Amino acid sequence: NTTYNVANEITTLRDSVSQDNDWLTLNQFIKYKKTGNIVTVVGESRGGFGFGGNDKYGTVGTLPSKYRPSIDVPLVFHAMGGSSYNKSGFINKTGEIRLYDSNSYVSYWGFCVSYPI
Repeated sequence: NTTYNVANEITTLRDSVSQDNDWLTLNQFIKYKKTGNIVTVVGESRGGFGFGGNDKYGTVGTLPSKYRPSIDVPLVFHAMGGSSYNKSGFINKTGEIRLYDSNSYVSYWGFCVSYPI
């Protein structure tokens, strides 16, 4: 008959997450990592880095060859302002991270995508 210590469990979980330091920096807005054969890419701009807009794709970074998918991988991203239905994104086989928005120049955005390699 023992008491379960939730605070201790939360501390343990927080400490394990804070040790997740194997991320690589692509640029100041995009980081990535490989865990086994899964690559995860995370990107976020809070107004400091934008892309195309105006019905054009913009490249926000290019991954090194050993982190690139073998096929184009679609991704969902969020951008501040405008409609949510006019956005598209993908990472292509050459490693380019491409985002699309039909609105004008977009500088507030974020995404997270994982894929096998």
